[in-house]
Amino acid sequence: AVAVGHISLGNLRDAISSNELKMPDLQTPQLWAEDQLLSVDRRLAISLDGVYRRGEIYMRFLQKLSSVFFGTRLGRLLCLYLLLPALGSFTVIEGLQHMVGPVSAKLFGVHPVISTPLTLVAGAAFVFLLLHVGVVRRVTLTLVRALGTGLRFVLWTAPRAIWALPIVRYVMTSRVGRFVIRPGIPTAIAAAFGTGWLRWPVAGGVFVLFQIILNARVGQLGQEVLGDWAVRSGRHLSQRVIPGAVRLLLDFFAKLIELVDRAIYRVDGYLRFRKGQSVIVIAVKGALGLVWFVITYLVRIYINMFIEPVVNPVKHFPVVTVAGKIMLPLFPAMLSGMTGFLEPFVGLALARSLAGFTVFVFPGLAGFLVWELKANWFLYRATRARTLAPTVFGSHGETMVGLMKPGFHSGTIPKLFAKLRRATWKADERSIAKQEQGLHHVEEGLWKFVDRELVSLLNESQSFKTTDVAVKHVTIASNRIQVELACPSVDARVAMITLEQQSGWLVAGISDPGWIDHLDDHQRRIFEIALAGFYKLAAVDLVREQLEVVLGGRSIAYDISGEGLVAWPGDGYQTEVIYDLHSPGKATVRGPSLAVQPPRFDDRRALYHRESMPWSTWAATWEQLAAGQSPPRIVVGPELLPPRSQAASGGVRHAS
Repeated sequence: AVAVGHISLGNLRDAISSNELKMPDLQTPQLWAEDQLLSVDRRLAISLDGVYRRGEIYMRFLQKLSSVFFGTRLGRLLCLYLLLPALGSFTVIEGLQHMVGPVSAKLFGVHPVISTPLTLVAGAAFVFLLLHVGVVRRVTLTLVRALGTGLRFVLWTAPRAIWALPIVRYVMTSRVGRFVIRPGIPTAIAAAFGTGWLRWPVAGGVFVLFQIILNARVGQLGQEVLGDWAVRSGRHLSQRVIPGAVRLLLDFFAKLIELVDRAIYRVDGYLRFRKGQSVIVIAVKGALGLVWFVITYLVRIYINMFIEPVVNPVKHFPVVTVAGKIMLPLFPAMLSGMTGFLEPFVGLALARSLAGFTVFVFPGLAGFLVWELKANWFLYRATRARTLAPTVFGSHGETMVGLMKPGFHSGTIPKLFAKLRRATWKADERSIAKQEQGLHHVEEGLWKFVDRELVSLLNESQSFKTTDVAVKHVTIASNRIQVELACPSVDARVAMITLEQQSGWLVAGISDPGWIDHLDDHQRRIFEIALAGFYKLAAVDLVREQLEVVLGGRSIAYDISGEGLVAWPGDGYQTEVIYDLHSPGKATVRGPSLAVQPPRFDDRRALYHRESMPWSTWAATWEQLAAGQSPPRIVVGPELLPPRSQAASGGVRHAS
């Protein structure tokens, strides 16, 4: 509200949906009366008049309708076991029918029939199993990864391996290869797709063109420049250009809606009654306000429900596309009915224009409903995620992965540092100040996140026996976040938690234990419990303390690369052991053989992202601590805390 000047029912709903504070199930009287969200919505519109805008009638109706399905046990059973499998199957299969069919007909002259009663039932059964059977989800994910690996092998790995063969390199660099084989490949493709009498002249022109490109000095120089650009731009395209375009679209439509809201609020401000105004001014404002109320209602309905989901490609595909195809036979009747209804009020020409535009954007309603219902689902305690999941924080509502990992995850921190470097090179003081302000906002959001999800838990736990844990400082770099925690009652030294983004993995660890070394065993257990939950909420993939236990101690050098975890267990760096972190199993050894078998990683022993932490277990653990009981370890793998140093082990303080 402070940043944008106003809030609405959508903001209130999103805050509850993404927060751990959830609503209980509907009680019987609430089935026909207001639920808690609508009650708060009505009261805030009165107590925060001018700042809070009560939800429009269609938003309140959608919330009321969804609460019956999402906020009751029977409604959730219908959604999870009947409606969602049926709708999911229908959307996917119909989407394939309407998108794959025309392409196949254009290329091969065959229009396949994908959507049949049998495929719809089979699709619904598959979606049902995905939702309710964990084994099916894991097998499906494994098959998808295997398919990706197979496609990469066929399209990238195998061609590169064949090209690297000495015989192939010799043939392709010989005179026959340079002047016949290499230009002959595109020539054969042109001849195969050519038709009519132009077929062979075009093929000949292609042959001459590639002779120049591949063998002339100018062409060879162009190949070197193009190859260098392709190598540099391939990563840039996948990590910045495409994700940046997606984010740009989302930000553009969000800003557009915000500008419309600001304009509406500004006009609302002009039309508000004020003390000292004459009767004539009040009467005019009242009449204009009535007209303006109708206009703003229609504008919000059209923009939020119809226009934005249609023009926003992220929301458009595939829901709006499928809805449009399904509704296509109904469009003439809708157009005729709306034209007849509007003609007495605005005339035939304008009625046809309004009706045509409405019919055109009407499929956007499907996209609007999907996005709104997705947020409504997470309003209730019974629909919260079963396990601790990454949470959003900060002014822009991003996860830790979204802050640190470039690509589709956003990568706010590396993006800000890249902009800061460019501004520094250009000596653009205004841009430098802007990027530094952005980094300061990120640090502030991180400080609040750590304080809320880690520090507050420790301070509010009576069993921890200390109440002065605090975030002293947060330092960020392009791929690293370092959090300093202070606890003066235990020790003057600060403890440092470091989170790093390495080759797409979020790696966490305690780089300096500081005052943690001086906790007694019971306090260490509580700190580890709080840290385990914090790591889950921060989307941590790997924990250095766990990796070092499995590898055999901190004396083993290791790194995390694109291949996985690379360790050098022997003397020097002659032998390296590579662990595939996506599918842990037998390690790959490169270099001289080792005297002992390298350690083996299993699913949960050292791969923190594979360790599930149920919400029920997490909540029960803190309830046990509040009751003065000693809960069991919440982590299955090795400890998350580093071993207590020898200097501190003799001077552990037992806080009272």
